[in-house]
Amino acid sequence: RKIPQARITYETILGRSFWAWGSELGANELGVAVGNEAAFSNQINQDDGVCCLDLCRIAAERSTNAKEAVEILGQLVEEFGQGGNTQMMGNFAFDSGLLVSDVSEAYVINCAGKQWAAKKVNDVFAMSNRYQITDDWDFSSLKQNNGIKENFNKLFEDAEKPDSVCATQRENRAQKILEDRKGKISLLDMADIMRDLGEDGQNYEPDKAELKQNFVCMHAKPHP
Repeated sequence: RKIPQARITYETILGRSFWAWGSELGANELGVAVGNEAAFSNQINQDDGVCCLDLCRIAAERSTNAKEAVEILGQLVEEFGQGGNTQMMGNFAFDSGLLVSDVSEAYVINCAGKQWAAKKVNDVFAMSNRYQITDDWDFSSLKQNNGIKENFNKLFEDAEKPDSVCATQRENRAQKILEDRKGKISLLDMADIMRDLGEDGQNYEPDKAELKQNFVCMHAKPHP
């Protein structure tokens, strides 16, 4: 199957691996920015589905605003599912978590197989390799039952894998830094967050770091 080409796409700056068509992050000429994280679900991977990297690039290329990016991502996930190899050497697949923003609003999107949910971000917000959305979604492929929304995280997350990459610890650490610097966050601050080594960063040694350390940076650890 092929994803139909869009009649109009927008000039886009991408951050991507040299071997991949898709991207880890991107921003287009209209000010729409998209970034992704691997997420792990209990759904079956589709061999011809759309991988997380490609979702990120397509949303950046085709969206005029953040809400339209949510709509495009939802349509792709529902029609094509997710799948495909996401490693240069090997055969590894995962589902998707994405953040999209424009100059006025932002959304977090969680995707599991052909299901998805999106929540508007109303404050500073960090994400890692897990599903952040529960029953607080604003848009979703899920249906409400008598006004009751289903819990996306409980329905779809493979809980062991996020724990193995310290997703919650890294997300909480990034969230704390954002909250501490709220109102004065600069480009340098964002770079600092990505290389954060925790409260005791001066004594950090990658080869001696413990699996459950509470920092954002992904040197040689916290992977076992």
